Amino acid sequence: MILRLVLGLLSVSLLSGADWTDMKMLMGEWTGEGSGKPGTGAGEFSFVPELQGKILVRRSFAEYPGVRHDDLMIVYREGDATRADYYDNEGHVIRYSVKIDNQRIVFSTDGAPRYRLTYTVLPEEKLRVQFEIDSKTYLDGLCRRKR
Repeated sequence: MILRLVLGLLSVSLLSGADWTDMKMLMGEWTGEGSGKPGTGAGEFSFVPELQGKILVRRSFAEYPGVRHDDLMIVYREGDATRADYYDNEGHVIRYSVKIDNQRIVFSTDGAPRYRLTYTVLPEEKLRVQFEIDSKTYLDGLCRRKR
């Protein structure tokens, strides 16, 4: 009887999703415009829970004059840490550590080159998105929630 109860509780905890409350500010669909290399562009991204809430998936694209950039990022919990793996159509693979506070979520790497992707919450359902490589800014734009 006790064994059944323990096994039942264990199966419920294994089947339940991760708690993404601390990243709720990013969930949904976003659209934005900004400047960066190779120039002024526009794009969209979404953060959506997948695999019964075990992971968050960000799908993103940006269009610049003559160029389209597509990427996918999988955010997951590893013990008490939040991590993310990023892949894009240019062949980049980036392994991020994630730091979260009330108004900002920062994806960053150790080592060289040092990548940092920062989302800062702004009023009126907006985000500031910044992408840096070795402290040099390659993207600084504003996004608004689509839904």
